[in-house]
Amino acid sequence: QRVVIQPEQDASVLIKEYLESKQSPLAEEVKFLLTQKHWKLLIAVSAIESQYCNRQLYWNCFGLGGDSAYRHYSSYRASIIDANDLIERWQSNGKWLTVESMNCSWVVPCNANWVRVVNTVLEEIEVLSTE
Repeated sequence: QRVVIQPEQDASVLIKEYLESKQSPLAEEVKFLLTQKHWKLLIAVSAIESQYCNRQLYWNCFGLGGDSAYRHYSSYRASIIDANDLIERWQSNGKWLTVESMNCSWVVPCNANWVRVVNTVLEEIEVLSTE
């Protein structure tokens, strides 16, 4: 009997399927999302902040701005760019290099569950993106 070896699936296909399994609107933006440096972290943060963008206002999937200064966007792409740039700015200053270091800053007040969920989703995505 012959064994058929399947070609490796493009990571974007697996990530899109993952997001679709969460009914995430981000599934439609996966190609764009994967062009961002911090795409894995963005997906993970969206999980806890908006249930993968299912519970967001004004396309803000990442909880940016907090309660008093909640940021409004015109599209998912605009919010993705802003969140990615924010992470990049903090990391270029030596901060937010770990999920734990984002706690008490991205999420206020400090929230151990936020850290747990983000790290869990990061682990799930890491497995998908290396298959």
